[in-house]
Amino acid sequence: MAETVQVPTAMAITPSSYPSQEQIIPVDDKYTFTQIVDSSVVKLILNWFYIDSSRVNLEVTVCALPIPEDFNPVYLINPKEISLFKADGSPIELTQQVNTGGGSGGGEENSSPDEEKSCHRQSFDYFLKDPQSAISQEDSYILDIPVGGSLTNEMGEVRSIPAANFHIGVNPTYSGLLSFTTQETAVIDNKNVTFKGVEVNPSNAVVILCVFDPEGEQWLPSVNLLYETSDVKYT
Repeated sequence: MAETVQVPTAMAITPSSYPSQEQIIPVDDKYTFTQIVDSSVVKLILNWFYIDSSRVNLEVTVCALPIPEDFNPVYLINPKEISLFKADGSPIELTQQVNTGGGSGGGEENSSPDEEKSCHRQSFDYFLKDPQSAISQEDSYILDIPVGGSLTNEMGEVRSIPAANFHIGVNPTYSGLLSFTTQETAVIDNKNVTFKGVEVNPSNAVVILCVFDPEGEQWLPSVNLLYETSDVKYT
């Protein structure tokens, strides 16, 4: 049974300061933000945002940023430049984990109705540098998301394109735990197989298996995985 995901809630914030929660002004559709960049109306869509005491995950879509037609950047947002704050303005330090995305969002499966050929989708995964038990999924947070600037394509070519900083207030759009991890090891045919864990978020799911061949030979294992919910089984 598919789990119901709460509709994203987000607020526009005056860039000059970090106002209190009462000063945050809601935007019209609650999860889309726009800025005029080099005469273009650039749109940032918050697809989802998650936080717990040790990690942060989010996915955004950027549309209509002026990019030369002959240039396809790897990503529009540098993961190292995203900043996160509590509602009172105190910083939450992030350590980059794995980040994916880039390319046009219009042709992707399950793309949102707002996505088009000029849209690029990126997801971001971070650990909290200092895990905090005080972090709550019920609180509001502030995100600084710099878009554009100096970008690189897959060939290593670097170009400078118009840049903008989206300074937004958000509430977590996904509650509960995003991932389940474990460390289980078994010996199969003289080979150590370790089930490292499962990473699950609203965009994708990853299963991590490690196989160590004691003989040091090249060996490509054939793995069958079974995913079971209350109603459906997948292999």
